[in-house]
Amino acid sequence: MKAIDGKVFTITSVARKDYDDTPGIVITTKEVFPVDGEDTPFSKFHTTRKALVGKFLNDDGTVTKLANDINGGGELKVKTVSKPTQDGKYSYFDFEQC
Repeated sequence: MKAIDGKVFTITSVARKDYDDTPGIVITTKEVFPVDGEDTPFSKFHTTRKALVGKFLNDDGTVTKLANDINGGGELKVKTVSKPTQDGKYSYFDFEQC
């Protein structure tokens, strides 16, 4: 998500992809973005960040209405932003709708 922090993009599909025992998702974007050290730009991004995963997966692991709407042919235009935690010690990535 760091590679697309602050950029506006359109999510065209969401798929579940866990990492070990941690729930995760892969989002596919309409746009492509360069990633440091790679020759080919990417349009698929994997994350296990809770703030992002929670938008597309419920606590029981089922997909949310938002994920179903996107995967049913919809799109979601967002921007990835880094936000501080409530205590200000850390930061996390979240989506803001555009």
